[in-house]
Amino acid sequence: MLTRVQKDITLGYEIQVSWQTDLEKQELKTQKVRQAVVAFADDTTWIASSKEQLNRTIQIAQEFFKINDIQINPTKSKLIVMNSKIKSEEKKILLKEQEIFPTKKKELVKFLGTWIEHKVGKKQVVAKAKQITRLFANIIRKKLLSAS
Repeated sequence: MLTRVQKDITLGYEIQVSWQTDLEKQELKTQKVRQAVVAFADDTTWIASSKEQLNRTIQIAQEFFKINDIQINPTKSKLIVMNSKIKSEEKKILLKEQEIFPTKKKELVKFLGTWIEHKVGKKQVVAKAKQITRLFANIIRKKLLSAS
């Protein structure tokens, strides 16, 4: 399924960068990368350029899950929408007949140990890191140290 989604050139997000390799010859080199899925263990991230693409990707995944009798929990799913001009109420998607709404503007989502938000910025990430550090400090402050 992952290979099927990644190989479909109509799915995913493509990024392209060009740079000048020789200032005298005015030559440009271009690099393109397209990514539709990232997976690690039981965590899967679907990447799409549009809601329609994401719905097609989810349809492929749901067919795979049904054929292989795989149960998924839609309540654990997160939808992060970036750079979209779609109205908020139209951004939701359906996963196993359950509506998944996009995360709120300043909501952070943890994925493989990394905090992600819909807008590029580090203010909320730094605040989250400080919160986690304070929580950890409060927990270990009450622990007794032993020399062993």
